Parts: sequence; C-alpha cells; structure tokens
Amino acid sequence: MPLHLSAGYNNLEVAEFLLDHGADVNAQDKGGLIPLHNASSYGHLDIAALLIKFNTVVNATDKWGFTPLHEAAQKGRTQLLSAAEGCCAAGMGDVATAAGFLARSMN
Repeated sequence: MPLHLSAGYNNLEVAEFLLDHGADVNAQDKGGLIPLHNASSYGHLDIAALLIKFNTVVNATDKWGFTPLHEAAQKGRTQLLSAAEGCCAAGMGDVATAAGFLARSMN
C-alpha cells in the first residue's frame, strides 16, 4: 500500500502526491492499520500532520485495538505525543496552547 509505505518511510513528497491524487487516507492494511499508524509508530510528525490535514481518523483502531497514539506511546515517540496533546488543546478551543505544543514538537 503506497501511502502506508510513504508514511512509514517519512516520504512527505510521495505522501502528498498520493493524497492529492485521491489516495484513501484511511485505507487499512491486513492488520487494520491506517497510514497514520505507520507515521506514529516511527515518529514522523510531518507525515502525521499531513494525514490529519487530509482528515484521517485519528482514533482509528487496528485489529488489536491500538490507535495511532498507542503506537507513538509504545515506541516512545514523545514529539508526536506532544503534538497530539496540542491538537487536543486546539479541539477544545485553546489555540495558544496548541500552537505552543506544536512549536516545541517541531524543534
């Protein structure tokens, strides 16, 4: 699955191309993982942000019940976890907190 591979290998250019040309941002592989699971597992923050921009299901579960956030936590991807916390703050209307988390995550 090309989008899964580009997410796992942190190839932003290919992921953007695929999404711009209609790739399913929520396509599941045999294990039920979506591309965001792959990006989260490897801590690829830019890919994760791109997938979120294309309305991926951030709480999607694989066949074992794990979400992309579980993948990030299990592998110690702290930058991605901080960004997720920032996104939660944005969802609650706390844009300043969200911006702070994202800025720290990108450094």
